[in-house]
Amino acid sequence: MAIKYNDNTYKKLNDLLKGGGYQVRSGKGNFNTGHCVLEAKKVVVVNRYHSIEAQVRSLIELTQSLNLNEETMSDAQRKFYKEISSFIEAEQAQMNFADVDANKDKA
Repeated sequence: MAIKYNDNTYKKLNDLLKGGGYQVRSGKGNFNTGHCVLEAKKVVVVNRYHSIEAQVRSLIELTQSLNLNEETMSDAQRKFYKEISSFIEAEQAQMNFADVDANKDKA
């Protein structure tokens, strides 16, 4: 599955996090990662000054690091969550393959 880094994907990720029990806000801040998480309040703040691609990447990253409650998600959100997880696993496998390939070249 290929992820499109656009407003529609941002909205889907926003809804996914909301369905998982988190509130998503767009704001300004001095956080370099593109997002800030307030775990105790279950609030995610995405840096509004970053590009839409950077915001989508931040939310994708967060879907894997946050403890989302799948029971409160709709069926569509659960399906999208599994698609995002598969996408990340495929990306990580590709990165690991590239690392192994690079190490072979050094040897």
